[in-house]
Amino acid sequence: RGFGLTLLLHGLSSNHNNEPLDGRHARQLGDRGAGSIVVAPLGRGPDGFYQDMAEADVFEVWADVARRYPLDPAWVSSSGYSMGGIGTYRLLERWPDLFARGAPVVGYEADEQHLPSLRNIPIMAWNAGQDELVNPALYEPTTQRLDELNLRFIADVFSPAGHITLGANDEFGPQADFLGEHRVDRDPAHVTYVVSPGRDSERAMAIADHAYWLSDLRVRAEGQGTIDARSAAFGFGDPPVVEDPPTAGTLTGGERPLAYTRRSDSWGPAPAEPRANTLNLKLENVGGATVTGNRARLTGDEPLRVKIESDGDGSLRLDVALPEGATVERIEGPPVPGASASRRARAAAAAPEVQLDRGGASFRVAQGTRTYLISPPQTAAQVGERRPGGEGGRTPGGSGGGDDADTAGAGAGGLPFTGLAVAVMALLGVAFAVTGGWLRRLIR
Repeated sequence: RGFGLTLLLHGLSSNHNNEPLDGRHARQLGDRGAGSIVVAPLGRGPDGFYQDMAEADVFEVWADVARRYPLDPAWVSSSGYSMGGIGTYRLLERWPDLFARGAPVVGYEADEQHLPSLRNIPIMAWNAGQDELVNPALYEPTTQRLDELNLRFIADVFSPAGHITLGANDEFGPQADFLGEHRVDRDPAHVTYVVSPGRDSERAMAIADHAYWLSDLRVRAEGQGTIDARSAAFGFGDPPVVEDPPTAGTLTGGERPLAYTRRSDSWGPAPAEPRANTLNLKLENVGGATVTGNRARLTGDEPLRVKIESDGDGSLRLDVALPEGATVERIEGPPVPGASASRRARAAAAAPEVQLDRGGASFRVAQGTRTYLISPPQTAAQVGERRPGGEGGRTPGGSGGGDDADTAGAGAGGLPFTGLAVAVMALLGVAFAVTGGWLRRLIR
């Protein structure tokens, strides 16, 4: 399937040639499985923090490697030292569907609001207890937030150790084992993504507005937005969180043994649940989004339930093939203010804020929680199955069954039979009229 690819991002005031590649860090990360190509981008200089043009440089290098070597696009991870550790958090949060795992060294996330995007990416973070640059006041909030979000992480703090201790010790075997041969889950059942246009760069063409089966993401107002999307069509629920007890250990194999303490959270097996053609969305300051239904395993060939919870106005597009004649109704929640439709549309769909076409559904979103049911057209057989008394809803005695308008009173038969009788009587009337005219002409 090709080689793996591991980004190894250099630190501040360094470059792509000396810091990452002059020790065992790169070799240990590369000697995994069938082999992972370790890539150390310059990032357009020593202090770009992997944003703007420095971020674009990472992808240009990645593309250059892909042109020259066969790569497995699902076997990708990232590591980095100091500024490279900060860059690892940043890249994984902005492009989570490109990476399987991350292993930052003496890094941190300055804005913990972005960490929810790491729902599907486990992290192994190494920090130093006496770090004079990235001190505990910087990295501890990152660990605390990962724990609060119930995400998968391992946080090792080495002590006594300063900012360059781990690099000088030159032993990264446990992180290499953690990255392993894990592959990206391109289509997870549960996606959380933080939309942060303030991190984008138009000139670098680095616009992070998509993740997994979500795309065209935009915020409603200034700042960040968060979308949480879960599809029940995968047939399993969220894995239970396993809060591992704190432990301690010693890193060996380097220049000297290094003691560390560890905090971590892991996940148990995902519980099996009955498959449901259901999509649940929660939008916070999200003004627009598109859901690719087939990647979320949703289908328009059976009733499709969509629940939308939002803190304000916006729009949502659900791309899923719908059969001709599909209908939609709002089954929970208040009407959307200002939504209107023609009389015919109101008669066919009790949700004028939703427009259906063969390619999917477009929702007008408003503050509050609403649930919609998109239904394919019913066949005669499906209608009959829904009614008591069997085919056509008729009981053996001939009276119409059910609670709808398919009966014509006790003993009168259903409308299908009445319609047939009327048609026969009309034909007989025409026949008698024709015959009568012929007889009159014959008598004369």
